[in-house]
Amino acid sequence: MNWAILLNFLTALAIIPPILRWCFFRSYRIELKRKDYESNSLQLSKYIKSTYKEKANKEPSELQAETDTFLVGDVISYKIVFHALDLKISRLFEFLKNIKYAKIFLDIDTNNEIPTFKSKLTEKEIKYFFNITFGFHIFATILWGFSYIIDSDTFFGIPKSFLVLIILCITATSVRFSTQAKTVELLSKDINVQFPS
Repeated sequence: MNWAILLNFLTALAIIPPILRWCFFRSYRIELKRKDYESNSLQLSKYIKSTYKEKANKEPSELQAETDTFLVGDVISYKIVFHALDLKISRLFEFLKNIKYAKIFLDIDTNNEIPTFKSKLTEKEIKYFFNITFGFHIFATILWGFSYIIDSDTFFGIPKSFLVLIILCITATSVRFSTQAKTVELLSKDINVQFPS
């Protein structure tokens, strides 16, 4: 008897049913989301009671350690979390994800009691960057579609499929950067973001 085949079969038996349930039963997906929301709500409630409301009685290092535990290791200053709670931002976890996602286009100064947020790009630059990268990505996607129609196997001495793949990867990466920049603009609806003139 081949033990590797048996172990693979047993692993498949353990993994496949939850995957099939997730794919075909909406109620199962909703139940998983509900558990996540309940867990987040419970953790947030504990954090507010034990850390946020007790901040005057704790050292900054203690506040940061409790914040790191609350955010499961995401490195975000406790001052940003407290600022979001002071502003009563309703979707705290989404807000913190956006802060982390937009970090390369956002200078955050947490040296003062209230953190300051400065965008590295102007609102016009963000708009142009976003529109141009999406335009190039749509063009690259169309080019990818047309590459199947063109008979030639090479462009400029480079294999057609490899060249199109490189172009798609470059445009997809640029779209990711532009959505990070656009997230700064979205954050400005919740917090005061200073844009350069």
